[in-house]
Amino acid sequence: MENKGTVAMAEILKSKARIDILALLSAVIEAEFQYVKKRLNLSDGNLSSHLTVLEEAGCVKITKTFIEKKPKTYIRLTPTGEKVLLRYLDELSRLMKKDAH
Repeated sequence: MENKGTVAMAEILKSKARIDILALLSAVIEAEFQYVKKRLNLSDGNLSSHLTVLEEAGCVKITKTFIEKKPKTYIRLTPTGEKVLLRYLDELSRLMKKDAH
């Protein structure tokens, strides 16, 4: 039987876009919304929906501010998000090794 953490992680990562978001954020301290959107080729609404799921799970921190009267949204990976991504990568590696034998 799967434990609660594994089920929660599976729910968070059942979308490739969410995995891509976490992976992108793992390479930077912080990223601006438009940068993530363009880099991952997502629409505003699609990225917002995925960020909501990731934020509710504690995987990302979202900060909204204004620069020269223009709204800016910044996203950063949290320690929880980093752990989720690392667990996902470990599991993927384990499955690949298992299939190789």
